[in-house]
Amino acid sequence: MLVRKAVPEDLDRICAIAEAVRLDPAQAQIDGFLVYMYGREGYADRLAATELFDVAVEDGKVVGFLVCFDDWTVEGLVDRGMLRPDVLQAKDVAGCEGRWLYGDQIAVDPEYASHGVALHLVWDLYLKVRRGGFDSVFVAILHEPMNMRSKVLAESLGFSLRGTLRYSDGCLWGLYVRDVPRDVPDDQAPRVVAHGLTEG
Repeated sequence: MLVRKAVPEDLDRICAIAEAVRLDPAQAQIDGFLVYMYGREGYADRLAATELFDVAVEDGKVVGFLVCFDDWTVEGLVDRGMLRPDVLQAKDVAGCEGRWLYGDQIAVDPEYASHGVALHLVWDLYLKVRRGGFDSVFVAILHEPMNMRSKVLAESLGFSLRGTLRYSDGCLWGLYVRDVPRDVPDDQAPRVVAHGLTEG
């Protein structure tokens, strides 16, 4: 499996994957990782805003994607109105210090759900950002109702709940954080090896 930076030609597949796992809050314990769908223009804006928008490709097909923003980018996007100020408050509640990353979205084509796509995307991110001195990554997961699939995925990748915050949209979000690993952590080593990932 190849992980690479997303390009504009990937947008149709990115939108199709996002739609396939779009979260219906009424079915939050059953379906979906995403709470919202940006649409083609929204994903194109994110592609232009961050170097941390990656896709996983298998057999020439985009099968998953990951969108992250670094701390400086988040502040700029909040100033431009592209991200809600809630993200900065969430970072404080999550206890992120030093250099940090905000994990905006991760999505995997349901047909490839058991292929280790999310692990490839996340581990590739760690390999890139640890060279830049980043300390932690945080994600926000819907807690009312609980988005169980996102929670289980985050916890399987080593994230832990640090607090909750009710955003300006009225929804309660759980804030999950993990340190950027400098080496393969013991809890991840079997999965990293099984999926053929290396320290790079």
